[in-house]
Amino acid sequence: DYMIPSYFTVLEHLPLTPNGKIDRKALPEPNHTNDKQYTIPPRDILECRLLALWQTVLGLNTLTIHDDFFAVGGHSLLSMRLISQIQQEFSIQLPAATLFQYPTVATLAMFIRQQKIDANTHIASSTCILMQPQGDQLPIYLFPGGVGSVMYLQPLAAALGQQQPVYALQTPGLQPGETIPTTLKALATHHLETLRQKQPNGPYYLLGHSAGGRVAFELARQLEAQGETIKLLGILDTNAPNPIQTDIQDPSDDGTDRYPLWGLVRMFSAVTGMVLPLTMDDLKALPDIEQAYAHTLALLQKHEIVFTKQDTVETLRRWIQVYHTVIQEHNRYQTQAQLNCPIQLFRATPYNLPTDETQETIDERPAWGWEAYTKAQVNEISVPGSHITMVVSPHVQVLAAAIQKKCKRQND
Repeated sequence: DYMIPSYFTVLEHLPLTPNGKIDRKALPEPNHTNDKQYTIPPRDILECRLLALWQTVLGLNTLTIHDDFFAVGGHSLLSMRLISQIQQEFSIQLPAATLFQYPTVATLAMFIRQQKIDANTHIASSTCILMQPQGDQLPIYLFPGGVGSVMYLQPLAAALGQQQPVYALQTPGLQPGETIPTTLKALATHHLETLRQKQPNGPYYLLGHSAGGRVAFELARQLEAQGETIKLLGILDTNAPNPIQTDIQDPSDDGTDRYPLWGLVRMFSAVTGMVLPLTMDDLKALPDIEQAYAHTLALLQKHEIVFTKQDTVETLRRWIQVYHTVIQEHNRYQTQAQLNCPIQLFRATPYNLPTDETQETIDERPAWGWEAYTKAQVNEISVPGSHITMVVSPHVQVLAAAIQKKCKRQND
């Protein structure tokens, strides 16, 4: 087994010398990140935090939960450093040889869960996740879209670099016992209280994707009302409050939970690059909604997307409840407030996935209406990808570079 290469690089043709021989010096360096057909995001907060530590120790920001620590450049000294950081992060004790037995994020997380170590329960109870701990700059705070989970934003946190601390604020309701805020303003207030605990005073750097864009805006409004300064308000591909948006309905929506189930599957397809075999017609063909839930959960578990084998239909049901509430309140949100800070509007272009369209695409207002919500200016920045793929590899690298540029300009 040790003689089998860990990665393969596919070339259209081999480089040749003028004599027609293979030019070995011109062969590209192996790059394992290009050999991954799919990108499986972390399935829970434990995997998300472990992945962040993996990336920090190895100095790589394109790892997945299934990458073998030793196959991507890890060695015994780095393994000792990683084990030390894991023990410090989670206040747990692990044998020095743990990584040799559980060399991937997925397997180590499974080991920790099986040992019923308190770390798993402790970090899962927080809606504020430290996704990138390194760096001495002021942190950036990320806000997810309708799905509520911050897991799909992990590639963005990693792409922002190891000099930039990043927190992500998850929508309450995904974990047992959590209550979903009933309005977008209430959700922003919840995040404000959490944010103040991490950073009592400004200036603040806020980035919201999709429905999280309006959450970030409302949070900025509340912070400015308290006398704080917003250095960066980044809106990632969502429009300003729109009175006509509540009247728009997808003709596929049958008014049941089948539609948001299908929506989750479409989003996970875009994030991972997988073509998941599930259509709205498939869900409608099932006799009742309980079977639709069970079928969807089994599909996601089979492909190891978000849900582990230990998760139940109730777990998926909480996701759908969060999705319902966030999207509904995203559409209902209206305000006359104008911020003092400028708005950075990052727009995906082109929309290259027919199943990835959003209501914002039919908004014909200049700058998607954001000019009416700031006393400063709106800067529109086009980035590659679609509404979802803009925040995952490979497009996320361009987005992260654009965000870094805006942060630097604001600091200067």
